[in-house]
Amino acid sequence: CVTRIGVKWIRPQCTWLYGEARRGDYDFLQDSTLDKAREQKVHVMMTLEYRPPDWARQLAGDTPLWPPPPVLLQAWSDYVTACVRRYDDMVDVWEIQNEPDLTCFYHVGIPEDMGVQSYVDIYRTAHAAIRAAGSTHPVAGVDVSGGDYRRNLAFSRAVLARIADIVDIYTGHPYASPRYFGEGKSPLFPHENHLVEKLENSRAMVAEYGGRPLWVGEKGWGLHISEPLGGP
Repeated sequence: CVTRIGVKWIRPQCTWLYGEARRGDYDFLQDSTLDKAREQKVHVMMTLEYRPPDWARQLAGDTPLWPPPPVLLQAWSDYVTACVRRYDDMVDVWEIQNEPDLTCFYHVGIPEDMGVQSYVDIYRTAHAAIRAAGSTHPVAGVDVSGGDYRRNLAFSRAVLARIADIVDIYTGHPYASPRYFGEGKSPLFPHENHLVEKLENSRAMVAEYGGRPLWVGEKGWGLHISEPLGGP
């Protein structure tokens, strides 16, 4: 049980691609996880992940998928609403998207301004759906990858300039790079990674945009997949 090692929060995901593979047919994959979390009194920050299933992409026809067109945003809103109705009494915080600087910009190969606007539209739509469904839980996000910290939080700043009023908690990921143990791997530790400096910079940034709680949404050092589990 995770509580034996002091775990107080978990961060599961509801991913649209898998949660609504067929329109209107919802597969709530986190039921057992959230049941166990409630049983063990572990808090939950649920990440809602915008990854459109094939049927939703087909709705867009020849319209570019980025920024998401209105027909996709409406379908996304419907999925978010279904998740909130299912899980709101088991969730403490809703988070919108995982590392949007990657999934809404870098990975899809679009200009940064378009990526920022894409995430703003995804976040604003989800936030409206969460509130319309009656949830009063905080809505978190702008949980950028470690790369944005190395760019003076450029993506984060651009997003907060547009929607700071509806981002209740900033949940960035101030990763080190490299961050893996294993043969030939030399991970950076907090001092080498300038972790305090990164957190101070993000604290100053959120203060510029009205202030809000600052969380480390994701952080860690990993055993590289090439390293045997029983190795040194």
